[in-house]
Amino acid sequence: MKLNAYLILVIAIVIYSLVGLAFVTNSRARVLDDLVALANLSVEMDQLAGYGGIIHDFKNFVLRGDPAYRERVLKNHERVLADLDEVEAIARRYEFNVSYEVYRETLDEYRSHLPTIARLHAEGRPVMQIDRRVVVNDGPALAEYRQSTQALVSGISRLGQQAAQWQAFLSVAILVSSAMAIWLVVLIFAKRRRRLEREAVMSRENALLSEQVQTLELFSSASAHDLRGPLQQIVGIAEDLESRLKVQRDLDPSPALQRIVDQVMQASNLIDSLVQYARSQVAEDPAAIADTRHAVNSVKRLYENLPRYRVSVSGHFDRVMADGTEVELVIRNLVDNAIKHHDAESGEIKILGVREGDTLEISVCDDGPGITDSARRRIFLPFVTAGRRNAGSGLGLALVNRIVRKRGGNVEVTPNSPRGTVFKTVWHLASADPQATGTTAFV
Repeated sequence: MKLNAYLILVIAIVIYSLVGLAFVTNSRARVLDDLVALANLSVEMDQLAGYGGIIHDFKNFVLRGDPAYRERVLKNHERVLADLDEVEAIARRYEFNVSYEVYRETLDEYRSHLPTIARLHAEGRPVMQIDRRVVVNDGPALAEYRQSTQALVSGISRLGQQAAQWQAFLSVAILVSSAMAIWLVVLIFAKRRRRLEREAVMSRENALLSEQVQTLELFSSASAHDLRGPLQQIVGIAEDLESRLKVQRDLDPSPALQRIVDQVMQASNLIDSLVQYARSQVAEDPAAIADTRHAVNSVKRLYENLPRYRVSVSGHFDRVMADGTEVELVIRNLVDNAIKHHDAESGEIKILGVREGDTLEISVCDDGPGITDSARRRIFLPFVTAGRRNAGSGLGLALVNRIVRKRGGNVEVTPNSPRGTVFKTVWHLASADPQATGTTAFV
């Protein structure tokens, strides 16, 4: 809000400066026009009233008595007075106190002597006598004219200089205020962008929080349902065993007890899965580096004694930006998922490592029944078991997806050829890893 107020203030300064600049520019142009007009009027008045004009024609009329000289004096007298009116109008425009009173009186005196000169010539009087009768002292008038005109020109010139200075000042003010306006606009947009980014972050955080709340609700309902089953089985088996022991004292309880143990292990595995999934939401060390070669070989050793399924490792495995336990947990869950959902008496699960640019792709490929398109869209949701019995807690693939995405990677599911499924996980390579040149996993 404060930046917006500053911007409005600066824009107002720019507008006022532009208006002022236009006014000053117009004033300066008018001053220059008046100076030019004043110079032209001065030249014209000098020609009309000086010794080449009224004074010259007046003297010739005294000497010769020719009426043409009198007409020229009258005509020039009118023109000089008209020019003098314009000069005084310019002076009033700028409120300069200049006087041409003596100059006007002298011009009128020249004009008033014309009838006397004509009468004396008609009477035949000598030229010397006529000249003495109509003598005019024009020195004070010319001095007043020069002094007033010079003062007027000097005053208007100073106004022109001041207008030029104001013009330069306002031009600089416009440039500075415009630069400030641009700067404030950039600041406002930057602030707005930061606000939008914060809102986007808050929106993502709210969405994540909403997802976590939904997950928690799903946790509470699904875990209660999944745990209720084994517990009810345990209670049912125990009650059945108790009632049968009352009737048959020599009854062997081992089968019933084994069933109880199986149900307890199933509940324990579910709890372990819940704990692992909950821990996957906690932020880990972002600078952690995992040796994927060690992780895949640990998983291979875990399953190497399976009688029905063979787990093999091939390709290149480099160091990636993740925790070693996370990488091992992801691969182990994918291998365990492939074994649980296999529909044949025997099969092979392959762990492949391929480096692509600055990422490492670790794929787990099986030759099982594959996954339908409808199931493929849901398999990464928590507690989804694809409808199979004894398929586990339904958290394994959800845990895989959460861990990989938390580290900035992604998980892809594609059909295998000729049958089966490929789970490909993408990890970011450790950029400063001196060993990130491709190392083959040992067998």
